[in-house]
Amino acid sequence: MNLLLAERIREVLALEPSSEAIVFENTTHSWSYVSAVVEGMNRALVDDESPGCAVGLIMRNRPPHVAV
Repeated sequence: MNLLLAERIREVLALEPSSEAIVFENTTHSWSYVSAVVEGMNRALVDDESPGCAVGLIMRNRPPHVAV
C-alpha cells in the first residue's frame, strides 16, 4: 500500500476512536476496534515470510465488505 494512503487511513481511524464506525444487525463496532483490526492485519502482513507479496484493497461502505 502506498505509504501516504496508509498514513491517511491511520489518521482517519484515530479521529474519534470511541465513535460508532460499523453498525450491523444490532452489533456496533467503534473506530478503535476497526483500528485494532487494521493493525492486526498489518502485523500479519509484515510478519509474513513472503516479503514483497502484493495485497489488494477494496474500500466500500457496505456490511459484507467490512465484516470481520
